[in-house]
Amino acid sequence: MRAIVGYNTHNRALTLPTVSLHMDPMNSVVANFDAIKERKLYLYNASVKYYHMLYNEWDSDQNILDLMTAIVLFSPNRPKLQHKEVVK
Repeated sequence: MRAIVGYNTHNRALTLPTVSLHMDPMNSVVANFDAIKERKLYLYNASVKYYHMLYNEWDSDQNILDLMTAIVLFSPNRPKLQHKEVVK
C-alpha cells in the first residue's frame, strides 16, 4: 500500500527507492508489471487492478496513506492479538 506513491499508471510500473548499503540511495529501481504478464497473468491482473484502484481512489495522498497504514497495522481484528480491547 505504501508503494502507491511510486506507481505510474501510464507505464504500469513502480518506482522504488533503493535502500541497500551497496546501492546509491539517490537511485531508484523501476519494477514494470509487464515483465510478469506472460508468466503470471493472474498476478499481473491482480497487481494492476490493486494499484489502479488505490491510485485512482486516493491519488497518492500521503495523509490518507499514513492513516490507512495505521489502521492496517493497529487493527483490533489482527490474528493472535493480545489485549484487543486496548486497540482503538
